[in-house]
Amino acid sequence: MIARIVAFAGFIALFAAISQGPVSLVNALNNIEGFLVLLYATLISVYKPDALREDLKGSIVVLKLLAILILFAGAYLVSA
Repeated sequence: MIARIVAFAGFIALFAAISQGPVSLVNALNNIEGFLVLLYATLISVYKPDALREDLKGSIVVLKLLAILILFAGAYLVSA
């Protein structure tokens, strides 16, 4: 139930942001989600290794960061 309430609040916030500014900029800011998921998954895996089975080898993390950087670059190019 709480997840639905939070999702609905996010949906309302997204439409409020679109009504206040350019859609391309709102969409670019929406792409930060991938970075936050990686950050939270990494923090959870470091502090509670049994909670997630996330591979934290250096090369894997670098590859994920590179993918997120490409997403940010694409979002920037769309919004510029």
